[in-house]
Amino acid sequence: MCDAFLKRIFDSGVTVVTSELLRLELAETAFANAMKERWAGKWRAHRTDGRSRPRAGRRMNDTISRYQALLAPVDHIPVPPGDITTVAIDFMTKYGLASTTRPTRPVPLAPAPTRSSRPIPASR
Repeated sequence: MCDAFLKRIFDSGVTVVTSELLRLELAETAFANAMKERWAGKWRAHRTDGRSRPRAGRRMNDTISRYQALLAPVDHIPVPPGDITTVAIDFMTKYGLASTTRPTRPVPLAPAPTRSSRPIPASR
């Protein structure tokens, strides 16, 4: 199924536009999967262990090489993450697009009021 889809893309002559964030996410996922295969639930503790990283690094490099080979036969435009932010926000608003990542802590939308702040009087 994937081969047929990719063949249609190649044969159609379209330009494929991807966010460079995809490349980073592929690298992170490949690295993490290799660590999880070796260390299961304790993989995060071993992430900084130099003895654990070579296999994960090879998996990550292999994944990125395959990704680049996949894109080689098509007209491809990589978009830096900063340039895609406005488009992503627009897609979230219009189509409900969601990120698969979760922030590690809430991001404040507005500064918290200070003690010296006075409430705004209600209009009459």
